[in-house]
Amino acid sequence: MALILALAPTIAHAQALNCKVPERLSAEVRLSPPSTIGMVESTGSMLAISWSPQYCRNRLSNPRDKTQCSGANGRFGFILHGMWPEAAGRNDPAFCAPSSAVPEAELKRNFCMTPSAQLMQHEWAKHGTCATSDPARYFAVARSYWSKLAFPNMDALSRKKLTVRQFQQAFAKANRGLPESAISVRTDRGGWLNEVMLCVAPKGEWRACPAEDRGAPPTLNLRIWRGQ
Repeated sequence: MALILALAPTIAHAQALNCKVPERLSAEVRLSPPSTIGMVESTGSMLAISWSPQYCRNRLSNPRDKTQCSGANGRFGFILHGMWPEAAGRNDPAFCAPSSAVPEAELKRNFCMTPSAQLMQHEWAKHGTCATSDPARYFAVARSYWSKLAFPNMDALSRKKLTVRQFQQAFAKANRGLPESAISVRTDRGGWLNEVMLCVAPKGEWRACPAEDRGAPPTLNLRIWRGQ
């Protein structure tokens, strides 16, 4: 699968997060729902990056989201939601094989990238099993991309009137070699930034996002929640 064979492109280093890894981490292993898609030919992959202040906006006291949203383990900006193998159209592979528990050492290794053990377990079950039989390998590939990302000044951007296109331009400027066409922006109905999706070609280079993954229109006024 392209997700596993790809090598991360060389771009600027990611900003450090104020992150405290919990002493104990575990996740519930749930039975994967039956998939009507399963393993199909991959046309690339997508790096899904969540804007944590927006995700946590109404989840600050939710026990399920404690490690990401309570502040006890750090205040997070962008986090990695996951890396998803993709196929033509909307028939992306999912839940391709029974999933085992992600080892605690692996959860800890990737916590500052994805500060939720349950989210990591879910991403491995839904997406990782469509790329490899080894969760460590799945997270290593995602980490190789994540560790080289840089981010624009989100505090400054949040105080400006800007469009989706202007945000894409700022994100691309922070990451040399990343074209604006490879950046898809997802918002809620109010225009608040939810996620940034980066589109990756089968051999690992950035690619223009396909039509079905282009996200919010470039002229949309974008709002960025800074957190509390």
